[in-house]
Amino acid sequence: MNGSNSCGLIMALTLGVVVVVIGGCSHPISPASQFAVKTDVPMAADETAQIPARREMKAAAIKSIEEVATKLNDPEVNELVAFFKQNATLVLPRPEGFRVLDALNSERPFYLACLVPEDSSLNETWAQSVSGDKAVASFQPDVRLMVLRDQKSMTSVWNAVYILHETHHARDFLLTPYDWQDTRTFCMKELAVHEFQNRIVARLGGEIYKAALNDEVVAMRKKVFDSGLKIGQGLPGCPDYEARLDRIFGPAKNEYEQRARMSSLWIHGLFELIDRYDKNGDDSTKSQDAKEEDKALTMKTIYRQNEVLPNP
Repeated sequence: MNGSNSCGLIMALTLGVVVVVIGGCSHPISPASQFAVKTDVPMAADETAQIPARREMKAAAIKSIEEVATKLNDPEVNELVAFFKQNATLVLPRPEGFRVLDALNSERPFYLACLVPEDSSLNETWAQSVSGDKAVASFQPDVRLMVLRDQKSMTSVWNAVYILHETHHARDFLLTPYDWQDTRTFCMKELAVHEFQNRIVARLGGEIYKAALNDEVVAMRKKVFDSGLKIGQGLPGCPDYEARLDRIFGPAKNEYEQRARMSSLWIHGLFELIDRYDKNGDDSTKSQDAKEEDKALTMKTIYRQNEVLPNP
């Protein structure tokens, strides 16, 4: 890996003629060597005026993940919510990096930048993070920085899904640091977090979601063989929005959220396809370890097609 990846930026990926939105990796805000972390620099009046909005964004994030935790009563979700609340340390973006606003009073703090429109004027790298087709959250391991963007672009439950996804990355890295620049390690970590996301979305979605997922897997299997390929040789494209997702989660706010929801279902379907079938479409007899390797390879293929990971 070329060292230019951070977890969770939503990105557009074209498979066939369909644009999908995935949680994955992309260029960091700035190389770690260019980040200056300040704790005692004075703030300008306009910076001070922005702080309430940033604190409101943090509070809204906590509220959304707490609501999902209450619905699911899931031990891992509860652990992630507690980790976020205990360790997310609010910072103020600045041209040279960021200024710490909260006290660093936890054992494993990570920095939390809640972006506002004014941040686009700081410099080009912050401007790119504010604008564009990016996820509500992302985590950059080398500087322990989580970025939260406009949470009004999606419904609360889907904000929570992506914030929990990135909190999972933050927790994994801070508790047990790993070489996130190693391609295989990176993809295996992405696999683990997407498996978590699949599990909680399935629990939130109930039987209607399971039916939609099963229909997607059946359609994927057919697409692969209609194309003259075998399972594992190509990725079936993400289909149009599944209307049942509105019945499950309520109406999506916009096309962006539709793509985010459908892309989550699509990745879940790709994993299920590997779990259920071998390359010829017969019931799989592979070991769980072999299936996990195939899923990690799928993630790597997606990232390479989007020019996030380098091609060999």
